Amino acid sequence: MMDPYSILNVDKIATEARIQSSYKNLSKTFHPDRQPPGKARDAAQEVFVAFKNAHEILTDPVLRQVYDDYGNEAVRIVKMSIHSQDPDALYPTLLKYHQMNQKKRARSHVLESLEEASIEKLDHEFQVRTFMEFPCSTESTCFSKEGVEPIGLPELSGASLSVSSTTPASSKLDITLGISTEINKGKGNCSRNVAIGYKPQQGTQILANVDLSNFKSFSIGTTRTLASNTTLTATARSIPKTRTMALSLVSHRDLWKNKFRGTWALGVGSDFSLHYGLFSFTTLFTDYPTITAKFNIGVNQYPIKLSAKKLYNDGSQIFYCSLGWGSTGEEVKAIFSRAITSYTDLSMGIKHASHSGLTWLFQVERGGFTFRLPILISSVTSSTYYEKTTLLSCITMICDQAIGQIWKEIGGQVLQVEKDEFDYKSQKTKHDAEQQLYFMKPIANLNTEREHQRNGLVIYQACYFIEQGPRIDAKIQLQFWVRNGVLQLPSGSKSQLMGFYTLLKMAPNLVKPFWSKWASKDNVNSFVPQLWIRYASGDSTYEITIQDTDSLHLPNKSAAVLGARDIVR
Repeated sequence: MMDPYSILNVDKIATEARIQSSYKNLSKTFHPDRQPPGKARDAAQEVFVAFKNAHEILTDPVLRQVYDDYGNEAVRIVKMSIHSQDPDALYPTLLKYHQMNQKKRARSHVLESLEEASIEKLDHEFQVRTFMEFPCSTESTCFSKEGVEPIGLPELSGASLSVSSTTPASSKLDITLGISTEINKGKGNCSRNVAIGYKPQQGTQILANVDLSNFKSFSIGTTRTLASNTTLTATARSIPKTRTMALSLVSHRDLWKNKFRGTWALGVGSDFSLHYGLFSFTTLFTDYPTITAKFNIGVNQYPIKLSAKKLYNDGSQIFYCSLGWGSTGEEVKAIFSRAITSYTDLSMGIKHASHSGLTWLFQVERGGFTFRLPILISSVTSSTYYEKTTLLSCITMICDQAIGQIWKEIGGQVLQVEKDEFDYKSQKTKHDAEQQLYFMKPIANLNTEREHQRNGLVIYQACYFIEQGPRIDAKIQLQFWVRNGVLQLPSGSKSQLMGFYTLLKMAPNLVKPFWSKWASKDNVNSFVPQLWIRYASGDSTYEITIQDTDSLHLPNKSAAVLGARDIVR
């Protein structure tokens, strides 16, 4: 179900008069009686029902409070008793508490009656992530007729465990607590850290991180989203056992009409010494493999690295390969990934590194839990190293195909049902947005003409997108909401607004590149939708990019000025 605030384009502190005004304007556009009989009237009826339900929730003090506290599912349950004649039923009881101005007691009553809704709310707010890795080795066993022991289970050579939990303290502040332990060759260490994230304004985030095991180890940084989908991050961190600081700058930017993604990074010390440098290009062509070329100094032992990713079977299978080269030799990876269910991913592959040898890679991920098992099979000094590499490659491909076939026979029907349901919901949501857009376009065009005449707010270009993922042209949707030279969008996902749809459904968990944790330690979350806008106001043209849940007010002082209105479009 959609967010009623987003449907009516009002914020959570909107007065009843503001809600009524928005509802009246939408009624003029979408009322079925204003449409000709046939498909147009049926489509308008669907849209009309959506914002009529939103209006019903936001103008009823009981339902509005329940929605604010527990969401749509709680509203649905409360509405089941809205016409009940029993004074002890849920809705009459809540209405009595509201009339007595006992909102706290009303919340307590809802909490008791909607235990499942409260648990869902807590699960949504409190996120826990767990990572486990157990490196193993078979070098001492008789693999390929070598070693001094018979073939047996791989020996554990180390272990690492990390757990982190994140909880939002407010709409602008979140706190993450983490602990990690590592054991290697009989030696272990443990670290504890706390990270605090703060969003002072849209498009800006400040992150502070402190190592609780060593308070002299800390970092503070800020990330700013600029024009043309450019993200700039600046970080200052302490260097253990020294009196100097490390300063770093990282920038991500779309290039050549969003066909490529460029990244550069530079790290220097407070004594002006160069710590590292990085430059990379990534292709964004949807119908071809994603290719990344990365060049670095001081990041790792492979200054040159090429990688490619290809999706198969609608994204349920992924093949990833990479080649790294440096002064210590080369590193080659080949990894097969597949979705076992919509929530569980399995990956296996091999890695050749000239400094360590041949490693067999396994990983399972379900939600926020990740289990990784790298098994060292042979060192490069083995006389049968290349035979082992060939054999292990064949075994990996056979295992991947066997697992796919077994799952197809045993659980494939479950996955297919989930996939069919997912495809239906995705297409249905997109179809609904297209219907809404059909009715919004004439009003948006009138708004454009009116704003042009008064030198007001005109949306030149707008894009709602996920990096390396689906995109929506949002020009008409935004121009539709322009009133008297001003555009206001409430906080919350833009996918809930009229004419939008959920991009995350078009890029589901089953295509999440979790194997990127093997490919790079700089695992940036690229699955967060953003909204990029180029608009004119007054005599100038501006650009601004905001995160999906940020509120928006145009004109905006944070927007970048591109030039004169008549020249830059």
